[in-house]
Amino acid sequence: MKQTPVACVCFDIGGVLAHIAADWDEACDRADQPRIDLPHDTNWQHRLDNAFIEYEAGRLRGLTDAAETFHTIVPTHSPDQLIAVIEAVIIRPSDASVPVVQQLRAAGITTACLSNTNPLHWAILSEYQSIGLLDHHFLSFRIRAAKPEPAIYEYVEQHTGHAGPEVLFFDDKHENIAAARDRGWRAQRIDPQADHAAQVTQHLQQHQVIENGAVESALDYDAIG
Repeated sequence: MKQTPVACVCFDIGGVLAHIAADWDEACDRADQPRIDLPHDTNWQHRLDNAFIEYEAGRLRGLTDAAETFHTIVPTHSPDQLIAVIEAVIIRPSDASVPVVQQLRAAGITTACLSNTNPLHWAILSEYQSIGLLDHHFLSFRIRAAKPEPAIYEYVEQHTGHAGPEVLFFDDKHENIAAARDRGWRAQRIDPQADHAAQVTQHLQQHQVIENGAVESALDYDAIG
C-alpha cells in the first residue's frame, strides 16, 4: 500500500529552530540574575512552569500581569528581574536550518512553526531567517491554546488543510510529540542539545521528503558553542 506523502512540515521553535536556555538556572545566569532558590517551597518550579504556560497560552493579560503572577511564586525576584530572566531564555537561531526550510519550500512542501511562545519572545524569534521563511506561524499566545492541548493541533490542520500522516512535526518535548501522534501526524523528537538541522535533515530523508544530499549546509554549525 502506497504511503501518504508528507505535504506539510511543521517545526517547534525552541530546541528545533532556535537555541534556548535549558532551564531556569541557565536563564537566570544569562540574565545576570541570582538563581531561584526557595528551600521552603519544593514545588516552585512546577508552579512557575504552569504559570508560564498560562502566559504563553494567552490566558494572562500581558507581560506585566504575568510578571506579577510569577513574582507571587518567586518572591525573591522582582517582576522586572523575572522579565529579564524570561527574555534571556532565547539564545540564538539554529542558522543551519535555513537551507533546510529553503529546500522544503522549493519542493512545494507547506512549512509552518507550531510554538508555545509569547509576545516578548516572538519579537526576537520573528527576526530569525529560518522562521521568517515559513509559510505559517502558529503561536500559542495568538491561538490561546498550548501544546500538548489537542485544540492547537486541530487549529494547524484547519488552517493548513493538512492532517494525519500528511503532517511531519518536529519538537523537543516528548509530550508534544505524543499529542501529535495521537492525531495521526508523523512526529519526531529533536534533541535540543545536539545539532538541530542535522537531526531534522535525517528525519526528512527517512520520511522521503528530501533526497540524501539534497540539503547542502553547514550542518556542523549547531554543534559549535
